[in-house]
Amino acid sequence: MYASRIAIALLLQLSAAALPEIQIAKQPQQPGVLRLLRRGGTVSVGTAENFQVGLGGGYFTTVTVGTGSNPQQQQLLVDTASSDTFVLSKDFCSHSPGICSGNSFDPSGSSTYAVADPSPAFNTSFSDGSLVYGPFARDTITIGDLVVSNVQFGVAQNWTGGIGKSTGQLALGFSYNEAPAPGKQYPNLPEVLKDSGAINSRLYSIYLDETSESGSILFGGIDQSKYSGPLVTLDLTPRAGYGSFIEEFIVNITSLATTSGSSVSQTIFTNDSSASVSSQQRGASLPGLFCVGCAALELPSAYYNSLISSTFSFLDRSDGTCSCDHRKDNASLQLELGGTFKINVPSRDLIVPVYNSSGLPLLYANRTGVCALMVTPGSDQVYLIGESVLRSMYMVFDLDNGQISVAQAVVNSTTPANIHTIPAGPNGVASAASRVQTASSNTNSIAAAASTNAVFSVSTISSSSSSTPASNTAKTTSTSGSSGSSVSAASASSSAGAAGLRRMGTEREGLAVAAVVIAAALV
Repeated sequence: MYASRIAIALLLQLSAAALPEIQIAKQPQQPGVLRLLRRGGTVSVGTAENFQVGLGGGYFTTVTVGTGSNPQQQQLLVDTASSDTFVLSKDFCSHSPGICSGNSFDPSGSSTYAVADPSPAFNTSFSDGSLVYGPFARDTITIGDLVVSNVQFGVAQNWTGGIGKSTGQLALGFSYNEAPAPGKQYPNLPEVLKDSGAINSRLYSIYLDETSESGSILFGGIDQSKYSGPLVTLDLTPRAGYGSFIEEFIVNITSLATTSGSSVSQTIFTNDSSASVSSQQRGASLPGLFCVGCAALELPSAYYNSLISSTFSFLDRSDGTCSCDHRKDNASLQLELGGTFKINVPSRDLIVPVYNSSGLPLLYANRTGVCALMVTPGSDQVYLIGESVLRSMYMVFDLDNGQISVAQAVVNSTTPANIHTIPAGPNGVASAASRVQTASSNTNSIAAAASTNAVFSVSTISSSSSSTPASNTAKTTSTSGSSGSSVSAASASSSAGAAGLRRMGTEREGLAVAAVVIAAALV
């Protein structure tokens, strides 16, 4: 047994660059598509009208839920600001066919399906008064080559109130924010992967790339080929009114400016008391929520108005639109995070095409495309940092240590993957990667992982896309979810990789190397 474990561990070390993959597609807008976002214990909704998903589309992944003769593929919205993964039930979608988008799930079709907590244990309310509810269930979920058993998720069976379209979601936030009552939280996907021994800690990295290229989500590791310069670690900060408790991906935005070429052309605001700016340009840091699943950057109204006047004066203030020709402008938005990291976001990521209800681009009378600016005024305690900005970053979400590490993304990267597995502990990122600008340990209280008596198993299946026969033979055995457990896991390689991903839409220690990669195709 001991020799077997050593052999498997060595095999894993050889397969770090060939990890299980699934496709994630950047889809264009869908009018009325709902986006879930937990805000201070409640859930609000964004629609096409306020640009949260409608104009920016969303990152979707296809996973398989259940076991049986007819595996059920589900298209799920990837969301770092939500915590409950859920699917839409077949019965619900049959009665409301105009609402569902992204397939539906039939519990009777899975031999491993079990109700974990009856309806309405899963229940989520929206700012428009609507409510979605159903049971919590457990079943096997297949993510590319990775098969994870006994995963808990919500099953949306009923929806009351006003609604546009909806899809299920793959939630990657802190389990503290799940729908169950306090004390009944359960391990969500990052925690299941850690508890099973597949990864070392609650950590994943995201590379979104440009809107027309491919990106990735990598659980348990980082890919140094996807960023340039230092990887800067920032402490997460609590939401106002939450004391010193960390349960969201909030960082401080310490300055905002616009640039033309390599020069700063206009400072919108800064918290630097020594900066030579007017009193209107000096202000406190803004709490910004990293949100894959949101499209826009939110700013206080005063800063939004200053930004439009100074840099985006061509915007039609009545509806927030402009000519798509401005995507070619040599202007960028520069955000400083935590007083140490500056990110430059080009106009082409901030200005996106607008589509009609049929999915066709809207055009002006002169046949130029209609676009919208992915910066909006906000009035919340926390301001969203959406995909229009996040595409320019390489991001490492470290839930165990209450930190995010960020770097300037290398867009359209063709460099071979350089994947490093992150060990557990406060210096995991720094010990695994070079060029890391570290931060001291976060002294705030960090939301812990959910406690559970559940037993998980993780295995892999052979890769159908690999042309190398030897790479299709790696298998795994199962493990319990107890702390410190190990899993005999080996990843089947895939020669297709990101190059073989489908493009969608129109223009537009456990096991030291058992990281899980999710490849993304964006439109």
